[in-house]
Amino acid sequence: TGIAGVLFPVFTQLESKSLEDAFRKVFRYASILSFPLAVIIAYFSTQIVGVIYGAKYLQASLPLLILSPIIVFNATNFFGILFGAKEKPEYGTAISIASMVMNVVLNYILILKFGMIGAAIATITSRFFNIAVLGILSSKILKISIGIDSIYKPLFASMVMLLFLYFFPHPTTLFIGILELCFAVAVYFAVLFLTGGIGGEDLRYAKMVVGADFSYFNKQR
Repeated sequence: TGIAGVLFPVFTQLESKSLEDAFRKVFRYASILSFPLAVIIAYFSTQIVGVIYGAKYLQASLPLLILSPIIVFNATNFFGILFGAKEKPEYGTAISIASMVMNVVLNYILILKFGMIGAAIATITSRFFNIAVLGILSSKILKISIGIDSIYKPLFASMVMLLFLYFFPHPTTLFIGILELCFAVAVYFAVLFLTGGIGGEDLRYAKMVVGADFSYFNKQR
């Protein structure tokens, strides 16, 4: 919601070409950060539930695994903001209502059969419907589409990271788990760099942002 509040006035003031460039850049950075996070949560779903809620709630780990892609959907779904900025909010509203109706219907059907797992499937399906349809409408109506490499490059790097985690033994201590996680994230960004998913400009921008954050922190001390 905070990101939406920042992006809405920016998108409103941009012309068509500048708007598409800005949208693609925001979408790409959101993908770069959200894909590995979703994979990490999916892979460590059992450990996450165990640490937070205890062993007796481990059955919730499978629903958490199923729901992990929501991180990507939520992080990259700027299409509603886009339609609002271009004074066409009715499209975002209509698809959101359709998505909610789908969620209610699927919940009613699937919860009776599969319980928590059914609820997770219903939620992830309706969220995917929302972002997929809005993405298609954005391309057809606003003539603004995402760069496909903003999806497949972070996804590919995330799969390589997942393979890295899979072939490593499960951590026996928290310290080893954090260490493995750091290596996995390093593998992700290395693969992303080698495939052209990020470049020197992105690294300079990240360094600038981190430097600005540290400067602000030092001023507050």
